[in-house]
Amino acid sequence: MAGTTKKAPTRPLAKSKRVPTNERRRAPRAKVNLRARWEGDLGQHEAEVTSLSKSGCFVLSGGKVKAKELIRLELMLPNEETIHLWAEVVEEADEIGFALQFTSSEEMYQARLEKFLQKCLND
Repeated sequence: MAGTTKKAPTRPLAKSKRVPTNERRRAPRAKVNLRARWEGDLGQHEAEVTSLSKSGCFVLSGGKVKAKELIRLELMLPNEETIHLWAEVVEEADEIGFALQFTSSEEMYQARLEKFLQKCLND
């Protein structure tokens, strides 16, 4: 038949347990809307966290950051609790915000974060 192209047979993709190389997230993320305050090399800023996991978050903020910059983050939970975390900038989105990977926090704050996330992910 003229003008007809043959399609190659398809087969299911092999399932892999490895995280794809372009995907760095290893923990489930919750969509949230939390007030936050962060401090970096260029000062302190108000912001909003819109995506949160036990290993990182996305911060909506017009403040300037640099890749690998160390950030002190205060998250305000809905129950008026504040969580203090240290994080490193892993991705920048000019004029929109940036992604953080948490580097350290006190055990008390880590436990509060995990409890809050568990509630968000199970609702």
